[in-house]
Amino acid sequence: MKWTHERRDFLFCELVNQFGKLDSWEKSHNPGFGRENRYKNFLTKFGNLIGTTSRAVELQIRFGSGVKNHATWKNHAFIGIFCLAAAHKAGFIKHSNIPYLEAYNPKEGEESRVAFERMKK
Repeated sequence: MKWTHERRDFLFCELVNQFGKLDSWEKSHNPGFGRENRYKNFLTKFGNLIGTTSRAVELQIRFGSGVKNHATWKNHAFIGIFCLAAAHKAGFIKHSNIPYLEAYNPKEGEESRVAFERMKK
């Protein structure tokens, strides 16, 4: 199974329909307010519907929930950007939930961490 824009759009639309927008959630990782079991069931059913695991669905939602403080996505930057876009399009997050992004590419053979430090200078 491959995550497509359509699958992410569908995921975040269903998420908003069933559990509301992120700013109405009690917790950052699930809607809370006694809906944890219903949420876990949603993850499983959605995963079964599109042919993936509940954990994979949960990770898409976490990427689409924005970033608190700092995150390094390394090889997952595209996933994060696509999830944020789908979450915003569905109304799950507001523009203010989209983090400030700084992009850089390491030189050939250079570690990402080293490239980041070089870019900060």
